Amino acid sequence: MAQLNSEAGYTLLEVLGSVVILGLIVTPLLGILGQGLIRVNEGEDYTKAVQLAQGKMEYLMINSSEELISYDSIKYEEDIFEVTISVEHYSENLLLVGLIVNWNEMERDYLYQLKAYRFIV
Repeated sequence: MAQLNSEAGYTLLEVLGSVVILGLIVTPLLGILGQGLIRVNEGEDYTKAVQLAQGKMEYLMINSSEELISYDSIKYEEDIFEVTISVEHYSENLLLVGLIVNWNEMERDYLYQLKAYRFIV
């Protein structure tokens, strides 16, 4: 009679079962990781838009009143952002300066808007 090998080990069925269970656990985690990366990219672009808008608004506020009035309405692109600047006479000595930053990422439109008042003499 032939003797069976008595070495202990896992059968093919046990190994396949372990792989399936591991796959069921890892698959949702990969989806969560992918969504996290998307949100990080969105946050990065939003931060860049805020910094761009604040920098442009600061530049507009330190310019002379005459130069600021000449802006009226300007639209230009910078990197992935589209910047729109508008200047309106709010009252005799007061200007309303508006700045809008638009961008599109992954087929979604985003917008960041700033408004400030500028006293003119």
